[in-house]
Amino acid sequence: MRFEVTTKASPGQVLDAFTDFSDRRLETWKRTPKLYDWSDPTVVRWTVVESSYGGGGASEIRLVPRDGGTRLYVEYDNTDPRPAQKPLMFLLHRGPMGRMIARMWTSTLHRYAGSADR
Repeated sequence: MRFEVTTKASPGQVLDAFTDFSDRRLETWKRTPKLYDWSDPTVVRWTVVESSYGGGGASEIRLVPRDGGTRLYVEYDNTDPRPAQKPLMFLLHRGPMGRMIARMWTSTLHRYAGSADR
């Protein structure tokens, strides 16, 4: 699955939102992947060990500054769906799921950027 997100959040705010593991994390994100790698400040990677829809996978987000905000280039590879869910995951990844996640992330990151304490 591939999709893009444009947000008014700065690249630093986007990186902070994805890498903040303090008590505020659940205020920002309702669900969180199990493992992150942010050794490159323009890329966030993680591996999903298990998720509510089944299976795991790897994700990568590239952050590009844009017009006072950030453009996110997102790739997610569901490498281990449950056998019964393979057809469903195929359809969702090539259909509405990317758009749904992009809308959710846009809203979350806009809200994050607007927080006074960020």
